[in-house]
Amino acid sequence: MNLFELATLLSPAGGAIGGAMAVTRFVPVSPMWMWLAIPVGLACGLGCYLGLMALVVGKHDKDPDLPGWRMVVILVVPGVSPFVAALLTFNLVRAILYVAA
Repeated sequence: MNLFELATLLSPAGGAIGGAMAVTRFVPVSPMWMWLAIPVGLACGLGCYLGLMALVVGKHDKDPDLPGWRMVVILVVPGVSPFVAALLTFNLVRAILYVAA
């Protein structure tokens, strides 16, 4: 399994973990809030990974010779994506819980 396939699996997992952490920290744990937070986390995680990769790679770029900095960014984004997804989902679920409570 390469880095990109691993990031495709870990980003939704990171988002689900971030959503569950927000529920456990800000609300008395109930299954209703977990049923909300985990699917939101999965969707945010996958969207975060796909969005970041679309920003990095770009569809307009057909140049096969990538500069060094661009290749580093392409390799760093999949490694950072699960953490960004967890942080984004944590803050999103926390905001949802703040409005709902």
